[in-house]
Formats: sequence, structure tokens, C-alpha cells
Amino acid sequence: MEPPLAVNCPIDDILGSLWAYGQRYGLPERPAQRQGLVATLCQLRARAMSVTVSTHQLEPWTQQVLAQFESIAVGETVVDAAQDRLAQRAYQWQTALEQQVRHTLDAYVQRYAPDLTVEMIQDVVVAAIPLLDYGMITRAEVYGMVDQMAETFDVQTSLRSTHNPVYVELAATLATVLRQTPLEQAVKQTVTAYVSTVIPKITQIGEDLIANALSAMLKNQVTFGIDVNLSLIDRQLLIQQVSFKLNTMEQSPIPAKSAEQMAAELHQAVADLIGDRDQSQDLTNPSAGLMSEDGLSISSAWTSTRAQVSPEPASPEPGTPDIAITELPPAQP
Repeated sequence: MEPPLAVNCPIDDILGSLWAYGQRYGLPERPAQRQGLVATLCQLRARAMSVTVSTHQLEPWTQQVLAQFESIAVGETVVDAAQDRLAQRAYQWQTALEQQVRHTLDAYVQRYAPDLTVEMIQDVVVAAIPLLDYGMITRAEVYGMVDQMAETFDVQTSLRSTHNPVYVELAATLATVLRQTPLEQAVKQTVTAYVSTVIPKITQIGEDLIANALSAMLKNQVTFGIDVNLSLIDRQLLIQQVSFKLNTMEQSPIPAKSAEQMAAELHQAVADLIGDRDQSQDLTNPSAGLMSEDGLSISSAWTSTRAQVSPEPASPEPGTPDIAITELPPAQP
């Protein structure tokens, strides 16, 4: 039996769309950007079939597509109308994401980081993307965007830019996120230590687990010799960042000794939470969410409560799957 990715992202379809994309827009030459493009094509194709594709599934598939694409001689690929439309959708999706990231980065640099260097861009872009309400996104797409920003971003141009107020607000949120980085790292280490010792086979880390790790961190900083200067500014932003980096980016830091000690504390907190849920959860409530192996709810796609501005959606082309693309307004010229 073929795996879901093979069924819903047939390699010939992706190769045809990749070829069509190259003919229309030109293919990126840098490997990370090309991998991000293939990931977007697979994501859009699978989403049109109501299938979710994980980072873990997608990365070996992306490598296979690119390897086969490089071996195809010019003229061997026949592109049909559906594959061409998929290429156009991928271009629209990637362009919208690139604009939003760039405008947010522009506003952030101008107000908070005029000395931003290329070496710092990865952390800033990875922190910015979950703030954009962009739905499901894969690690390959994020790193493709990081690589594009590192290649093209110019601080001096950013300092001369003017910005839509939405991006000014996003830049302020991004600055808050980045100020919480030390505490975020400590929480990631604690969750990583807990998962590796208690539930190593878990495939998705729920926000409840992260919230309990955060509470344990704040409660036990002195007891476990953790830096007492770690501070919490925005609880939900920190939880969102940890969830994104552990689940989508799969960034699992090596736990410090204090994090391993904290994992034992977290184990008891989780046991208490599961006991409370067993007694109180309404299993008939469809909003209760999926459950992970540890009994904690799994987070859904990124949905911020912060106000966003979206344009009127364009009418889909005939026969094209209706794939919604959230787009914030462009920066003011």
C-alpha cells in the first residue's frame, strides 16, 4: 500500500508543476529555496485533497523529487493545465509569504534592530513566521524563506522604508518574542527532556504540555539553579514559539541538567492534568481536539487572536481547488 504522500502528491504531478514553475517564473538556484518550493507544491497538492503533510513525511520526498527533476532531459516533461495552475498557486503562496516576512522584518529593523546582521536573520525569520497566521507550513518552506532573506535582505533599504501599521504592530510582537528567547530556550529544553524520557514516540507536542513546562520553570528557577533573570512577558506568544519550533522546525535542544530535573517535576504535573481531564472532559465536544499519546491536547494550525487585515479573496480559476491564502496588506510605498 502506498503511503498517503505518494497518493496525494504523485511525483509526476510535482515534477510537472516544478517544470511549469521554472518556465513561468524561473527556478531558484539555491538548494534551500528550491527545496522550499517543492515543499510548497506538495503542500498545496495535498491540501487540495484534504490531507495534512508533516515535515517528517515531506523532507525525504522533496529530496526524491529534486533528484528525479535533475535527471530529466529538457522536453521530457509534459505539463497539463492542472499542474500549471498548481505552479501558479505556489508562486502566489510563496510571494505572499515573502512579502509579509520582508515587511515585518523591515519594520522590526527600523524600530528595534538597526544593526541586524545576516547571521541573525535566521532566528528573526523563524520567530516571525508563526506570527503571520499562515496556517500549516513545513520546515523546508521556512528554511527556504530564511535562505531567501539572508540572500536578499538589505538593512539600509529597511531603514529607509515606511510601513503599514499592521506591520508595525507585528514588529512590536516580534520584538516581544525575541526578548523572551532565554526563557523560551529553557522551556524547550525542559519539554525535550520530558519527551525523550517519558514519551519518546510522540509525534506532536501539545500546548498543554508546553504550558506546564513553562509553569514548572517559573516556579522552580531558584530550586534548580536556573537563571533567575528569565522573565515572562507574553505567555501565549512563548507557548506558540516553543510549539512551532519543536513541532514544525523540530529544533530539539540538548537538555541541561536543570532541564532534566525539571522534567521529573513536569511528569507529576502532567499526571495531575491527565487525571483532571479524565474526570471533566466532555468527549462529545468536537472542539476538544485530537489527543496525543501523553493524553494532552494537540495544537491546531496557528491561529492568532491578534487583529489582522486581509484583502478580498480572488475568485479561483475554473477547476482549481480553492486554496485560501492569507495576505496582510503590503507596506506603504
